[in-house]
Amino acid sequence: MEIPEKNNMPWRRWIFLSVGLTVLVVGLFAAFNLYTDTYGIRWTYCGLILRGEDPAVVRTGMELNQHLYKPAYILAHPGRFDSLLFGSSRAGAIDVASIPGGRYYNMNYAAGLPAEHLEILKVLLARGVRVRNVAVALDEFSFRIRPEDHRKELLRIPHPLVTGESWLRLFGRYFLRVPEGFEVTGAGRKLRGKTRIHPFEMDNRGMMRIWGSFEEQVGKDPEAYRRSPVFREESPSYPGLYIPETIAVLREMSDLSRKYGFRLILFINPIHWRVYLKNADDLQTFKRELVKVSPFYDFSGLNAVTTDNLNYYETSHYRYGIGDRIVERIFGSGAAGSAGDFGRYVTEENVEDVLARERDETARFLASHPEARASAVQPQKNNPQGLVSPQ
Repeated sequence: MEIPEKNNMPWRRWIFLSVGLTVLVVGLFAAFNLYTDTYGIRWTYCGLILRGEDPAVVRTGMELNQHLYKPAYILAHPGRFDSLLFGSSRAGAIDVASIPGGRYYNMNYAAGLPAEHLEILKVLLARGVRVRNVAVALDEFSFRIRPEDHRKELLRIPHPLVTGESWLRLFGRYFLRVPEGFEVTGAGRKLRGKTRIHPFEMDNRGMMRIWGSFEEQVGKDPEAYRRSPVFREESPSYPGLYIPETIAVLREMSDLSRKYGFRLILFINPIHWRVYLKNADDLQTFKRELVKVSPFYDFSGLNAVTTDNLNYYETSHYRYGIGDRIVERIFGSGAAGSAGDFGRYVTEENVEDVLARERDETARFLASHPEARASAVQPQKNNPQGLVSPQ
Protein backbone atom coordinates (compact mmCIF):
# COMPACT_ATOMS: atom_id res chain seq x y z
CA MET A 1 0.00 0.00 0.00
CA GLU A 2 1.37 3.39 -0.99
CA ILE A 3 2.19 5.74 1.85
CA PRO A 4 0.61 9.16 1.46
CA GLU A 5 3.00 11.84 0.33
CA LYS A 6 2.28 14.02 3.34
CA ASN A 7 3.62 11.34 5.70
CA ASN A 8 7.02 11.56 3.99
CA MET A 9 7.36 15.26 4.65
CA PRO A 10 8.65 15.03 8.25
CA TRP A 11 11.39 12.66 7.12
CA ARG A 12 12.34 14.83 4.19
CA ARG A 13 12.29 17.89 6.38
CA TRP A 14 14.50 16.10 8.92
CA ILE A 15 16.98 15.10 6.19
CA PHE A 16 17.06 18.62 4.76
CA LEU A 17 17.53 20.11 8.21
CA SER A 18 20.30 17.63 9.05
CA VAL A 19 22.14 18.27 5.80
CA GLY A 20 21.67 22.01 6.15
CA LEU A 21 22.88 22.01 9.74
CA THR A 22 25.91 19.91 8.78
CA VAL A 23 26.79 22.27 5.94
CA LEU A 24 26.35 25.26 8.26
CA VAL A 25 28.60 23.78 10.98
CA VAL A 26 31.27 22.71 8.48
CA GLY A 27 31.06 26.15 6.87
CA LEU A 28 31.50 27.87 10.23
CA PHE A 29 34.49 25.67 11.04
CA ALA A 30 35.99 26.40 7.61
CA ALA A 31 35.44 30.15 8.02
CA PHE A 32 37.01 30.07 11.48
CA ASN A 33 40.02 28.07 10.29
CA LEU A 34 40.50 30.32 7.27
CA TYR A 35 40.38 33.37 9.54
CA THR A 36 42.79 32.07 12.15
CA ASP A 37 45.04 30.32 9.59
CA THR A 38 46.90 28.77 12.52
CA TYR A 39 49.62 27.11 10.47
CA GLY A 40 49.92 29.75 7.75
CA ILE A 41 48.51 27.59 4.94
CA ARG A 42 46.18 30.28 3.52
CA TRP A 43 48.97 32.85 3.74
CA THR A 44 51.51 30.51 2.13
CA TYR A 45 49.27 29.72 -0.82
CA CYS A 46 47.56 33.07 -1.37
CA GLY A 47 50.33 35.41 -0.22
CA LEU A 48 53.51 33.64 -1.24
CA ILE A 49 52.53 31.43 -4.17
CA LEU A 50 49.71 33.43 -5.84
CA ARG A 51 50.66 37.04 -5.04
CA GLY A 52 54.42 36.62 -4.69
CA GLU A 53 54.62 38.46 -1.36
CA ASP A 54 58.11 38.55 0.12
CA PRO A 55 58.19 40.37 3.49
CA ALA A 56 61.54 40.92 5.19
CA VAL A 57 60.08 39.34 8.33
CA VAL A 58 57.19 36.87 8.48
CA ARG A 59 55.05 37.35 11.59
CA THR A 60 52.21 35.01 12.50
CA GLY A 61 50.26 34.49 15.70
CA MET A 62 50.95 30.77 15.80
CA GLU A 63 53.88 28.80 14.44
CA LEU A 64 53.99 28.60 10.66
CA ASN A 65 54.18 25.14 9.06
CA GLN A 66 57.72 25.60 7.84
CA HIS A 67 57.85 22.06 6.43
CA LEU A 68 55.51 23.40 3.75
CA TYR A 69 56.34 27.10 3.62
CA LYS A 70 60.09 26.87 3.14
CA PRO A 71 60.14 24.62 0.05
CA ALA A 72 57.44 26.88 -1.40
CA TYR A 73 59.63 29.91 -0.68
CA ILE A 74 62.67 28.42 -2.41
CA LEU A 75 60.58 27.41 -5.43
CA ALA A 76 59.12 30.92 -5.57
CA HIS A 77 62.67 32.37 -5.63
CA PRO A 78 64.73 29.66 -7.39
CA GLY A 79 67.78 31.81 -8.15
CA ARG A 80 68.04 33.70 -4.87
CA PHE A 81 69.77 30.99 -2.83
CA ASP A 82 72.34 28.39 -3.83
CA SER A 83 72.97 26.82 -0.43
CA LEU A 84 70.70 25.25 2.19
CA LEU A 85 70.98 24.59 5.92
CA PHE A 86 68.62 21.80 6.97
CA GLY A 87 67.79 21.00 10.58
CA SER A 88 65.26 21.12 13.38
CA SER A 89 64.13 24.36 15.01
CA ARG A 90 67.39 24.31 16.97
CA ALA A 91 69.21 25.27 13.78
CA GLY A 92 66.89 28.27 13.56
CA ALA A 93 69.36 30.11 15.80
CA ILE A 94 72.05 29.97 13.10
CA ASP A 95 72.41 33.18 11.11
CA VAL A 96 73.02 31.85 7.61
CA ALA A 97 73.75 35.36 6.33
CA SER A 98 77.15 35.08 8.03
CA ILE A 99 78.12 31.83 6.28
CA PRO A 100 80.71 32.40 3.54
CA GLY A 101 80.93 30.55 0.24
CA GLY A 102 77.27 30.60 -0.70
CA ARG A 103 73.89 32.31 -0.47
CA TYR A 104 72.32 30.25 2.30
CA TYR A 105 68.69 29.77 3.27
CA ASN A 106 67.89 28.29 6.68
CA MET A 107 65.59 25.32 6.00
CA ASN A 108 65.02 24.52 9.69
CA TYR A 109 61.55 23.42 10.73
CA ALA A 110 59.95 21.92 13.83
CA ALA A 111 61.53 18.54 14.69
CA GLY A 112 63.03 18.30 11.22
CA LEU A 113 64.30 14.82 10.32
CA PRO A 114 66.92 13.71 7.76
CA ALA A 115 64.31 11.83 5.71
CA GLU A 116 62.26 15.03 5.42
CA HIS A 117 65.33 17.00 4.38
CA LEU A 118 66.07 14.42 1.69
CA GLU A 119 62.52 14.53 0.32
CA ILE A 120 62.60 18.31 0.05
CA LEU A 121 66.08 18.34 -1.46
CA LYS A 122 65.04 15.85 -4.14
CA VAL A 123 62.01 17.99 -5.04
CA LEU A 124 64.14 21.13 -5.33
CA LEU A 125 66.76 19.40 -7.47
CA ALA A 126 64.09 17.88 -9.70
CA ARG A 127 62.60 21.37 -10.15
CA GLY A 128 65.94 22.71 -11.37
CA VAL A 129 67.07 24.59 -8.25
CA ARG A 130 70.87 24.85 -8.43
CA VAL A 131 72.55 23.91 -5.15
CA ARG A 132 76.20 24.48 -4.20
CA ASN A 133 76.18 23.60 -0.50
CA VAL A 134 73.94 21.56 1.78
CA ALA A 135 74.54 21.60 5.54
CA VAL A 136 72.56 19.25 7.78
CA ALA A 137 72.22 19.75 11.55
CA LEU A 138 71.50 16.51 13.40
CA ASP A 139 69.97 15.88 16.83
CA GLU A 140 69.48 13.09 19.34
CA PHE A 141 65.95 12.58 17.98
CA SER A 142 67.03 12.49 14.31
CA PHE A 143 67.05 8.70 14.52
CA ARG A 144 64.21 8.25 17.02
CA ILE A 145 61.14 9.57 15.17
CA ARG A 146 59.50 7.99 12.14
CA PRO A 147 59.03 10.59 9.38
CA GLU A 148 55.61 9.18 8.48
CA ASP A 149 54.37 10.09 11.96
CA HIS A 150 54.90 13.77 11.14
CA ARG A 151 52.48 13.56 8.22
CA LYS A 152 49.66 13.22 10.74
CA GLU A 153 50.58 16.49 12.49
CA LEU A 154 49.27 19.78 11.11
CA LEU A 155 52.45 21.62 12.09
CA ARG A 156 54.59 19.19 10.07
CA ILE A 157 52.62 18.11 6.98
CA PRO A 158 55.02 18.37 4.01
CA HIS A 159 54.62 20.31 0.78
CA PRO A 160 52.21 18.72 -1.76
CA LEU A 161 55.14 18.14 -4.12
CA VAL A 162 56.63 15.91 -1.42
CA THR A 163 53.45 14.01 -0.53
CA GLY A 164 51.98 13.90 -4.02
CA GLU A 165 48.57 15.07 -2.79
CA SER A 166 46.72 18.03 -4.24
CA TRP A 167 46.47 21.48 -2.70
CA LEU A 168 42.69 20.98 -2.57
CA ARG A 169 43.05 17.91 -0.37
CA LEU A 170 45.58 19.75 1.76
CA PHE A 171 43.13 22.62 2.27
CA GLY A 172 40.52 20.11 3.38
CA ARG A 173 42.85 18.73 6.05
CA TYR A 174 43.50 22.20 7.48
CA PHE A 175 40.21 24.02 7.05
CA LEU A 176 37.47 21.34 7.21
CA ARG A 177 38.18 20.27 10.77
CA VAL A 178 37.13 21.04 14.32
CA PRO A 179 39.37 23.81 15.74
CA GLU A 180 41.45 23.04 18.80
CA GLY A 181 41.06 24.89 22.08
CA PHE A 182 44.27 26.90 21.76
CA GLU A 183 43.10 28.11 18.34
CA VAL A 184 39.84 29.43 19.79
CA THR A 185 41.78 31.23 22.52
CA GLY A 186 44.20 32.62 19.94
CA ALA A 187 41.35 33.85 17.76
CA GLY A 188 39.85 35.66 20.75
CA ARG A 189 43.14 37.41 21.39
CA LYS A 190 43.41 38.29 17.71
CA LEU A 191 39.92 39.83 17.69
CA ARG A 192 40.84 41.90 20.75
CA GLY A 193 43.99 43.10 19.02
CA LYS A 194 46.32 41.23 21.35
CA THR A 195 49.33 39.16 20.29
CA ARG A 196 51.02 36.17 21.83
CA ILE A 197 53.77 36.75 24.38
CA HIS A 198 56.20 35.04 22.00
CA PRO A 199 54.77 35.48 18.48
CA PHE A 200 56.32 33.56 15.61
CA GLU A 201 58.84 35.58 13.62
CA MET A 202 61.14 34.50 10.80
CA ASP A 203 63.31 36.54 8.44
CA ASN A 204 63.51 36.09 4.67
CA ARG A 205 66.52 33.81 5.03
CA GLY A 206 64.57 31.37 7.18
CA MET A 207 66.17 32.33 10.51
CA MET A 208 63.96 32.19 13.59
CA ARG A 209 63.45 35.55 15.34
CA ILE A 210 61.29 34.36 18.22
CA TRP A 211 63.91 34.37 20.97
CA GLY A 212 64.30 38.12 21.44
CA SER A 213 62.31 38.25 24.69
CA PHE A 214 64.37 35.39 26.08
CA GLU A 215 67.56 37.28 25.26
CA GLU A 216 66.18 40.25 27.21
CA GLN A 217 65.56 38.03 30.24
CA VAL A 218 69.10 36.70 30.08
CA GLY A 219 70.49 40.21 29.84
CA LYS A 220 68.58 41.43 32.90
CA ASP A 221 69.89 38.75 35.25
CA PRO A 222 72.15 36.07 33.73
CA GLU A 223 72.64 34.15 36.96
CA ALA A 224 68.93 34.01 37.68
CA TYR A 225 68.32 32.72 34.18
CA ARG A 226 71.02 30.09 34.60
CA ARG A 227 69.06 28.76 37.60
CA SER A 228 65.69 28.99 35.84
CA PRO A 229 63.20 26.14 36.46
CA VAL A 230 63.01 25.51 32.69
CA PHE A 231 66.36 23.73 32.95
CA ARG A 232 64.98 21.27 35.47
CA GLU A 233 62.12 20.15 33.26
CA GLU A 234 62.33 16.67 31.78
CA SER A 235 63.02 16.52 28.07
CA PRO A 236 60.77 14.44 25.78
CA SER A 237 61.55 10.74 25.46
CA TYR A 238 61.23 9.00 22.11
CA PRO A 239 60.73 5.23 22.27
CA GLY A 240 61.74 4.55 18.67
CA LEU A 241 65.23 3.80 17.39
CA TYR A 242 65.84 3.99 13.64
CA ILE A 243 69.60 4.33 13.23
CA PRO A 244 69.99 2.09 10.12
CA GLU A 245 67.11 3.86 8.37
CA THR A 246 68.52 7.31 9.20
CA ILE A 247 72.01 6.35 8.03
CA ALA A 248 70.55 5.06 4.76
CA VAL A 249 68.85 8.43 4.23
CA LEU A 250 72.08 10.34 4.85
CA ARG A 251 73.96 7.98 2.54
CA GLU A 252 71.46 8.73 -0.21
CA MET A 253 71.99 12.43 0.43
CA SER A 254 75.74 11.87 0.10
CA ASP A 255 75.15 10.09 -3.21
CA LEU A 256 73.11 13.06 -4.40
CA SER A 257 75.97 15.40 -3.50
CA ARG A 258 78.25 13.50 -5.86
CA LYS A 259 75.62 13.30 -8.59
CA TYR A 260 74.74 17.01 -8.51
CA GLY A 261 78.12 18.33 -7.42
CA PHE A 262 77.19 20.10 -4.19
CA ARG A 263 79.18 20.09 -0.96
CA LEU A 264 77.58 18.16 1.90
CA ILE A 265 78.35 19.24 5.48
CA LEU A 266 77.06 17.22 8.43
CA PHE A 267 77.17 18.29 12.06
CA ILE A 268 75.56 17.32 15.35
CA ASN A 269 73.98 20.17 17.29
CA PRO A 270 75.21 21.15 20.78
CA ILE A 271 72.82 19.12 22.93
CA HIS A 272 72.04 20.36 26.44
CA TRP A 273 73.71 18.14 29.04
CA ARG A 274 70.42 16.95 30.52
CA VAL A 275 69.18 15.77 27.13
CA TYR A 276 72.58 14.37 26.14
CA LEU A 277 72.82 12.15 29.23
CA LYS A 278 69.50 10.51 28.37
CA ASN A 279 70.69 9.66 24.86
CA ALA A 280 74.45 9.17 25.17
CA ASP A 281 74.59 5.47 24.32
CA ASP A 282 72.48 5.70 21.17
CA LEU A 283 74.31 8.85 20.10
CA GLN A 284 77.60 6.95 20.24
CA THR A 285 76.15 4.16 18.11
CA PHE A 286 74.81 6.72 15.66
CA LYS A 287 78.15 8.51 15.39
CA ARG A 288 79.98 5.27 14.62
CA GLU A 289 77.66 4.71 11.68
CA LEU A 290 77.47 8.34 10.59
CA VAL A 291 81.21 8.65 10.06
CA LYS A 292 81.01 5.81 7.52
CA VAL A 293 78.87 8.12 5.40
CA SER A 294 80.91 11.30 5.83
CA PRO A 295 83.20 13.07 8.29
CA PHE A 296 81.20 15.42 10.50
CA TYR A 297 81.47 18.12 13.14
CA ASP A 298 80.34 17.08 16.61
CA PHE A 299 79.16 19.88 18.90
CA SER A 300 77.49 17.46 21.31
CA GLY A 301 79.02 15.82 24.36
CA LEU A 302 79.70 17.41 27.73
CA ASN A 303 81.75 20.49 26.89
CA ALA A 304 81.94 24.04 28.22
CA VAL A 305 78.99 25.07 26.05
CA THR A 306 76.57 22.21 26.63
CA THR A 307 77.06 22.08 30.40
CA ASP A 308 76.23 25.77 30.92
CA ASN A 309 72.51 26.59 31.05
CA LEU A 310 73.28 30.16 30.07
CA ASN A 311 73.96 28.98 26.51
CA TYR A 312 70.36 27.81 26.07
CA TYR A 313 66.83 29.22 26.13
CA GLU A 314 65.64 25.91 27.63
CA THR A 315 66.96 22.37 27.41
CA SER A 316 66.24 22.09 23.69
CA HIS A 317 67.23 25.32 21.94
CA TYR A 318 70.65 26.94 22.08
CA ARG A 319 71.08 30.71 21.89
CA TYR A 320 71.95 32.85 18.88
CA GLY A 321 75.50 33.32 20.11
CA ILE A 322 76.05 29.56 20.04
CA GLY A 323 74.77 29.52 16.48
CA ASP A 324 77.46 32.08 15.66
CA ARG A 325 80.09 29.84 17.21
CA ILE A 326 78.92 26.91 15.11
CA VAL A 327 79.36 28.99 11.96
CA GLU A 328 82.81 30.13 13.08
CA ARG A 329 83.91 26.56 13.77
CA ILE A 330 82.68 25.02 10.52
CA PHE A 331 83.18 27.89 8.10
CA GLY A 332 85.85 29.97 9.87
CA SER A 333 89.57 30.23 9.27
CA GLY A 334 90.59 27.35 11.57
CA ALA A 335 91.61 24.02 10.02
CA ALA A 336 88.95 21.33 10.12
CA GLY A 337 91.10 18.99 12.12
CA SER A 338 92.23 21.53 14.68
CA ALA A 339 91.86 20.66 18.35
CA GLY A 340 88.93 21.90 20.37
CA ASP A 341 86.17 20.55 22.56
CA PHE A 342 83.41 22.45 20.77
CA GLY A 343 82.90 21.09 17.28
CA ARG A 344 85.28 18.16 17.06
CA TYR A 345 85.89 17.06 13.50
CA VAL A 346 85.18 13.33 13.44
CA THR A 347 86.65 11.00 10.82
CA GLU A 348 86.88 7.24 10.43
CA GLU A 349 90.45 7.49 11.69
CA ASN A 350 89.68 9.27 14.98
CA VAL A 351 86.08 8.28 15.74
CA GLU A 352 86.93 5.75 18.46
CA ASP A 353 89.29 8.20 20.16
CA VAL A 354 86.59 10.87 20.11
CA LEU A 355 83.97 8.51 21.52
CA ALA A 356 86.33 7.28 24.25
CA ARG A 357 87.01 10.88 25.22
CA GLU A 358 83.28 11.55 25.40
CA ARG A 359 82.79 8.60 27.73
CA ASP A 360 85.59 9.85 29.98
CA GLU A 361 84.07 13.33 30.05
CA THR A 362 80.69 11.87 30.95
CA ALA A 363 82.18 9.87 33.83
CA ARG A 364 83.98 12.95 35.19
CA PHE A 365 80.87 15.11 34.86
CA LEU A 366 78.72 12.62 36.76
CA ALA A 367 81.37 12.27 39.46
CA SER A 368 81.45 16.03 40.02
CA HIS A 369 77.68 16.53 39.56
CA PRO A 370 75.94 13.74 41.49
CA GLU A 371 72.61 15.52 41.07
CA ALA A 372 72.88 14.83 37.33
CA ARG A 373 72.73 11.07 37.79
CA ALA A 374 68.95 11.16 37.63
CA SER A 375 69.27 12.33 34.02
CA ALA A 376 71.99 9.85 33.13
CA VAL A 377 71.74 6.28 31.92
CA GLN A 378 73.55 3.29 33.37
CA PRO A 379 76.35 1.22 31.79
CA GLN A 380 75.10 -1.43 29.41
CA LYS A 381 76.30 -4.94 30.22
CA ASN A 382 76.59 -6.10 26.64
CA ASN A 383 78.25 -2.88 25.52
CA PRO A 384 80.74 -1.72 28.17
CA GLN A 385 81.90 1.14 25.96
CA GLY A 386 78.59 2.95 26.11
CA LEU A 387 75.56 3.95 28.09
CA VAL A 388 72.15 2.37 27.87
CA SER A 389 68.71 3.70 27.21
CA PRO A 390 67.06 5.86 29.87
CA GLN A 391 65.82 4.05 32.93
